[in-house]
Amino acid sequence: MTPPRILVVDDEKRIVELIRYQLEENGYRVEEAYDGEMALEKAKRLKPDLIILDLMIPKRDGIEVCEELKTHREYNPIPIIMLTARSKEEDRIQGYRVGADRYLTKPFNLEDLAETVETVLAEKKREREQDQISEKVSFTLQSRIECMRQVNQIVSRLYRETRLSEEEVMNVDFALMELMQNAIEHGNKSDQNRLVKFGYTLYPDRVEFTIEDEGEGFRADQANHGDVILKKLLKGEKNIPEIERRKRPGGLGIYLAKMMVDKIEYNERGNRAVLTKYLPPNPQDTQS
Repeated sequence: MTPPRILVVDDEKRIVELIRYQLEENGYRVEEAYDGEMALEKAKRLKPDLIILDLMIPKRDGIEVCEELKTHREYNPIPIIMLTARSKEEDRIQGYRVGADRYLTKPFNLEDLAETVETVLAEKKREREQDQISEKVSFTLQSRIECMRQVNQIVSRLYRETRLSEEEVMNVDFALMELMQNAIEHGNKSDQNRLVKFGYTLYPDRVEFTIEDEGEGFRADQANHGDVILKKLLKGEKNIPEIERRKRPGGLGIYLAKMMVDKIEYNERGNRAVLTKYLPPNPQDTQS
């Protein structure tokens, strides 16, 4: 059996050498790149089994490289472990937002890195072995990072198991991120003791996503002001009263999310949303 191939990307050659030594000791094949353009060229040509990607690299940084790969069906399945000296939560969120599978902060232990590589490869292998998206899947979330990691996994499944275009998948990604973060930050008031329930179901003609928080809920029509604000912004208006901006926290994001999927429906309480995205017809069905 051919050992997995791993692309290591860092502009510090000493770090690349250390990682290469550790990974080769663990039986992996290793390729190297020292800037973003080289990383993209090798990633697209070699299609490695995993990429270890430093955030701060020249020409095109790690965020750009990750986003470029993760927004294309052909390269999205390649798992990416992001490396960075930045340790703030917002920095980690930035990496997960563009599709990173894991995030390690420098300095890191090489054995921990090797263990993370093994874990991520095992997760991806289990995903590939699934013939189709399970008919019903559900889980609970508490943090923004959990939210983003789960959405990234769903995006990969949509690429792999549906006929949605790359643009359509990215639109679903945006809508899910907006509503899940809205549920965590506004519905649950960022309370770590409150959970967000998430579920999705794949039907022959559509995919449905359910997002439910434990907050007090809201009236969906109260978010319609997002339409008004957006139109004012597009017209170049800058003096929008603060009370209008705050009328419904996240209202503009909710409005934009509605534009990215085919339908969003709320329960009466307003703490559960069901997003629907219809699938393109199967060419075989149209021929018959």
